[in-house]
Amino acid sequence: MYPALTPVETAIPVRYWEDKTHSIMDTLDKLFALQKSLSSDLSQVQKQLHTAKSPAAKVILKSKYSLLYKLHQQVCDMVLPY
Repeated sequence: MYPALTPVETAIPVRYWEDKTHSIMDTLDKLFALQKSLSSDLSQVQKQLHTAKSPAAKVILKSKYSLLYKLHQQVCDMVLPY
């Protein structure tokens, strides 16, 4: 039979969890920054859309706004639990 392991021998090193925690926090910080940037971009495109005179420009801006909005929603869904 194998000798029983003590709790110290079976425990995952604290350093491992510290590294994982820092990695998760860095990722969340980047996601929050991305969310803020996308919000700013959405606001800017919306302003451009209201001032655009050309029908072609409006179509392009609507498409750009739609894509930015979808991306923003996906980032919000990832960040929402935190």
